[in-house]
Amino acid sequence: MGSQVWIWIVVVIIVVLVIIGILVRVTRTRRQRVAEEQKEQDRQQASRLREEARDTNLTAREAQATAARTAAEADQAALDAERLRLQAERQFSAAVDGKTRSKEKLEEAATLDPDIDAGSGRSVDSGISGPASGDGPSGMGEQGPEGNTSVEGGPEADDDGPALDEHGRHGRRSDDV
Repeated sequence: MGSQVWIWIVVVIIVVLVIIGILVRVTRTRRQRVAEEQKEQDRQQASRLREEARDTNLTAREAQATAARTAAEADQAALDAERLRLQAERQFSAAVDGKTRSKEKLEEAATLDPDIDAGSGRSVDSGISGPASGDGPSGMGEQGPEGNTSVEGGPEADDDGPALDEHGRHGRRSDDV
């Protein structure tokens, strides 16, 4: 073989190596470009995710603040309910105390009234129960000797009868109030 064949073989090998080098370089450039495009897409995706996370965080904080306000309102309502319950208990207790005192005063008035049988609570004259069971002297709505319809021993009564308040009720004196 001649030297010219060897030259052609070397030229072909060099051309093939140059083509391979160009292909490798083009492929590498393409891969780098694709990798850069992928990185840019990843950056944009990360930016969108961060923005969504901020929005979600803001929404969650708003919901948490609303929940805290609602819980505070519920706590306040519970405190108000407890305060009202205690107030109702005090009022009920005061009412029971007042009722007990009223009953005691009525019993005391019945024991002091000479026209009431202390054991039965009935009027000695008419048999009607209670110190103020009627309007008239006999407890039957009759008019008294002066023509008034007050209970015997009322505000017009003499000093022997039980003391009455300014409204004509038994067992209450204006100084007891």
